[in-house]
Amino acid sequence: MDEKYSGGFNTWGIAIFLIILFAAFLGRGNWGGGNPTQVAMPMNGCGVSACQVEKQEIIDSARTQFLIENTARQTQEQTMAGFAALGTKIDFYEYQNLRDQLAQERTKNVVLENRVYSDAKFGVVEAQLASIACKMMPKPDVTGVGVVSPNAGILNGLGINSLNNGCCMG
Repeated sequence: MDEKYSGGFNTWGIAIFLIILFAAFLGRGNWGGGNPTQVAMPMNGCGVSACQVEKQEIIDSARTQFLIENTARQTQEQTMAGFAALGTKIDFYEYQNLRDQLAQERTKNVVLENRVYSDAKFGVVEAQLASIACKMMPKPDVTGVGVVSPNAGILNGLGINSLNNGCCMG
């Protein structure tokens, strides 16, 4: 597809030219025995020489060959432009995909950096709290007990004997 037009006839051009030239000789009806310069007399009485007819046929075949090659070149250029546009579009979509992946990875990095920072920061606080908790006295288990008189203790309004679930306090 990268071949350029070199200005000469290619094989198809030569074949078309020879077919037209061969048809021109066969169409006149003389198989090499006649004079090519003699005037052919059409039905309407207007005379045109055989050389002029051959010259016009050569011109027509050259024009046809030029139009064929020109159209082929334009088609190739349009096809290559379409492929280039398609390649550009594919490259753009791949670029967007890579950009999105990069953004996701950056987000993951930020989250992990925040976690490391938080773990370091709160790790110190946790160590301090653990050290304080070890040094503190434990909280005693206290229940709500009220005393009215020396003999009548009230625990949540249930009385002294309700504390041991019917067992003797010995």
